[in-house]
Amino acid sequence: MGRTGAAALSADAIGADDGPPPATEPSLIAKAIDERQNNAAYDQVIVGYLLQIADELKHTGGSEAAALRRRTSKLVGALQPERCDG
Repeated sequence: MGRTGAAALSADAIGADDGPPPATEPSLIAKAIDERQNNAAYDQVIVGYLLQIADELKHTGGSEAAALRRRTSKLVGALQPERCDG
């Protein structure tokens, strides 16, 4: 079974492909993303994960989706503004 978008985003941002699941605290993930500057390929991967999360939110309901929506909102809000400039 594949990882969810949120799990994949956490693992790649924090750099934890193996071992225990990485922290899913949005501010920690945002910090890890912010620290990887000037890497277009990495940025594309992160955007891909965010699109995967958006797709998951379209097809999931209930409290699980509400929690994912809140975490995603906090993550995007915690990113440095210049990271969001295209």
